[in-house]
Amino acid sequence: MQGQLVHVFQQDGNGWDTTGTTRITVSFSIIEVSTAKPVWEASSDGVKINAAGMVAPPVADAIGLAIEKIAANLPLL
Repeated sequence: MQGQLVHVFQQDGNGWDTTGTTRITVSFSIIEVSTAKPVWEASSDGVKINAAGMVAPPVADAIGLAIEKIAANLPLL
C-alpha cells in the first residue's frame, strides 16, 4: 500500500467572514508487486474548520479525517 499527500490548503480566519480552515487531499494505492500495477486506488478530502477561532486547524487533524474515510472503504484482500 502506498499513500501520498496530494493537496494542502490552510486559511486563517479574519474575524468577519472567514473561519480558520484546513483542507487536505490524500491518495492511496494498493500495487501488485510482480507487475507494479495498481489493483486499488482511492482518494479522499479531509476538512477541519475552527469555527471558534481564527487560526487554521493543524494539518494532522484534517489528514486523520481523510484517512478514516479511506480506511472505511479498504477492500478485503
